[in-house]
Amino acid sequence: MSLWGFLADRKMKDGVEVSTPDGNVTYSWSILHEAQQRGWETYLLQEDRDKEFVKSVYSFISFSPELRDDAYNNCHQTNGTDLPDLDVILIEWRWPIPGRNCEIGDDQDFQPDLERQTEILEHYKNKKTRIVIWDLDHKLTLEDEVKWSPDAIFETSVNPLDLGNK
Repeated sequence: MSLWGFLADRKMKDGVEVSTPDGNVTYSWSILHEAQQRGWETYLLQEDRDKEFVKSVYSFISFSPELRDDAYNNCHQTNGTDLPDLDVILIEWRWPIPGRNCEIGDDQDFQPDLERQTEILEHYKNKKTRIVIWDLDHKLTLEDEVKWSPDAIFETSVNPLDLGNK
C-alpha cells in the first residue's frame, strides 16, 4: 500500500507535533488489518511518517487501539526507498501541488509524495504488477489513467467519474 497519510492519532515532524489534514487515519488501518487477517503480507511503500511519534508514545488510543497498533506493527516498512516484489499494489493517488510537492526547490516544506508515487508506479508497471489506484480526492485525470493503465480505480463516490467518456 502506498499511503502518504498517517495511521497514528497524532503527527510529529522533527520532534514537533504538526497539524495536517488526514481524514484517512480513520480507515486506512482497516484495509491493512483486513489484508493481514486474510494472511497477506502488507507493505507500506511511502516513508513511515508515523515512526517518530509511534516510537515516542503509544499512539493508537482514540479508537480501535489494539487493531490499529497491530495493523501498523504487522506491516513491512520500506522507509520510502525499498520496492519489494509484490502481487498487487494499492496506491493512494497523489497529484501535483505547487509549493508542496513540486515547483518548490530546496524548501524545508517540500514533501516527496508525488516523486515517490511516480517511482512506485514506474517500477511496478515495468514489472507488470497489478495496480489499483485509490482516488480519494478525485484528482486522477484521463491523462493519468492512460499513462499508468491501472488494473482498477477505487473511487469512493456515489457517482464515480467516468474519465473515458470525457
